[in-house]
Amino acid sequence: MKTKDKIQVGTLFRAMPLSNIDEEKRTAEISFSSELPVERFFGDEILDHAVDSVRLEWLNSGRAPLLADHNNSVHDQIGVIEKAEIGGDKKGRAVVRFGKGALAEELFNNVKDGIMSAVSVGYRIHKMVLQSSEDAKDVFRITDWEPLEVSLVSVPADKDVGFGRDAQTGGKWDVDVKRNETPLKPNLESTDMKTKNQPLRAPENEGGAAAATGISEADVKARSAIAVKNRDAEVARIIEIGKKFNQGDAATAAIRDGQTSDSFLDFALSNSDEAEAVRSTGEIGLTKKEGEGFSFLRAMNAVDSGNWTGAEFEKEVCEATQKLNKSRKYDGLAIPMDVMLSGNERTATKMMQRDLSAGVLDSGGYLVGTTHASGSFIELLRAQLLLSKLGVRILSGLVGNVAIPKLTGGATAYWVNEGSDVTESTPGTGSVTLTPKTVAGHVDVTRKLLKQSSPDVESLIREDLALSIALKIEAAAYNGTGASGEPLGILNTTGIGSETLGTPATFGDYVNMETEVATDNALFGSLNYVMTHALAGDAKQNLKASAVSGFIWDKNEVNGHPAYRTSQMPTGKAIFGNFRDAIIGEWGSLDLTLDKSNQNKSGGMEIVAMQDIDFAVRHAESFCAGV
Repeated sequence: MKTKDKIQVGTLFRAMPLSNIDEEKRTAEISFSSELPVERFFGDEILDHAVDSVRLEWLNSGRAPLLADHNNSVHDQIGVIEKAEIGGDKKGRAVVRFGKGALAEELFNNVKDGIMSAVSVGYRIHKMVLQSSEDAKDVFRITDWEPLEVSLVSVPADKDVGFGRDAQTGGKWDVDVKRNETPLKPNLESTDMKTKNQPLRAPENEGGAAAATGISEADVKARSAIAVKNRDAEVARIIEIGKKFNQGDAATAAIRDGQTSDSFLDFALSNSDEAEAVRSTGEIGLTKKEGEGFSFLRAMNAVDSGNWTGAEFEKEVCEATQKLNKSRKYDGLAIPMDVMLSGNERTATKMMQRDLSAGVLDSGGYLVGTTHASGSFIELLRAQLLLSKLGVRILSGLVGNVAIPKLTGGATAYWVNEGSDVTESTPGTGSVTLTPKTVAGHVDVTRKLLKQSSPDVESLIREDLALSIALKIEAAAYNGTGASGEPLGILNTTGIGSETLGTPATFGDYVNMETEVATDNALFGSLNYVMTHALAGDAKQNLKASAVSGFIWDKNEVNGHPAYRTSQMPTGKAIFGNFRDAIIGEWGSLDLTLDKSNQNKSGGMEIVAMQDIDFAVRHAESFCAGV
């Protein structure tokens, strides 16, 4: 007597290519199945293609549906299966005919244009045999199975109806598993479509060997649970990668061939136009908890000591970021934007999430320590920027060079006599371009401070790095030369207004700066004064006029407009204008390095952070320089 186990399964799916299209008859020939092993939650599955192993009665009834993405509603039936057979090449083949409804017409056109080229078959297992059990993997041969429908898909199955999962209807059922059978050899006999309309049943194969395998039901369940968790996650991730990078057909092949999600991600990153967009955001899909659990200090200590014990999470994150940004050379650690941005600022999809999770202890969760970020690095950086208070636009997650349109000349209005044509006028247009430029900031730390693990120390290091970078950006925004890797600042932008300031500058001088902007029809938006500390000090002490009460700088305003002072402004200069017409661009991830050369005697070191940014003025007429 043979030992039997039961495995609970639902409707399963397999993907195959679509071919031989007849536009006039609206038909296509497909190969819907083969004996290629597919990894399921219960082990490797081989669909037996012997004559009596496949039930084709339903497929040959003329009523079996051709669906869209395995959706079984009446609105998603796009055709019917006309006939089916098992070929001599051990493949299931069928002829499908498309309907003439709107969805059917749309998808048939996509098939003809080569946009969609994959189909997936849904089938039910009735009987299976444990053919072998080697290297902790069971191999099952499905000796009685029934195709139910064929679907046109971009990837093998909807992620909610994935490999080894329930169909949306029909639930699950137990399938008897016979053990220790003599390995079955497929019958290569071809069947005729005209005669293959009777229900088929698999033979009982009672002549197999009778020795027990010694594998307990508990072992089978344990292996099944592990396989479900691992393969379902892999398949779901491959499907998401395929969708993100427009690589649906490649995802189908990757799942069919048993590829890992990491190997398929490498392929997608190298063969997809969409990859550059994701790559340039610098995100790898960490959860909010994982992003906040990343420690600059742990990573720096690991670099310093060469020992990553205790910093495995940081190591995995940095390696994943480097892998995603292959085209960029990092001098140190690649820090993803997930760590630098808060959760609601992120742009990358969960597709990119690595195979470690803060919620799974055996998958990296125990490596995610205390939350270290009281605020994201980017938030800290922007908080330090006076430019943020001035109303400067910040564009994050940029990809490559970015051209921003602007008007170079306005349209003209005319008075028109009745019956006369309007004189045509076309406003001139142009653009300003943002290109990545690397800014570096650094902070000196002692050896003992670096060895701390306190969240407060972590926050201190991040804030100091953010401040050092902010000061560099600030200075370049006001007075950048546009050369030697530096952005072009407002004061050096061609076309801005100019007003000579007296010594000391008078109230009239500042009013003249406003007048210069107003003359160019640009006196609107986020209007502010920015000047040096010396000019601000004079303005706080000098009256508007001898016969007028009140100082030039009064309650942080000059002539009713907000006024700010900064040490980043060049000596003796001020700017007035609409700062909404200034733009900061942010790209990619942070490059973090450790430099001990300047403090090698004291044991201290310098942490250097490098970030890609740019600054540009959209409309020069919106600004006036006081010199």
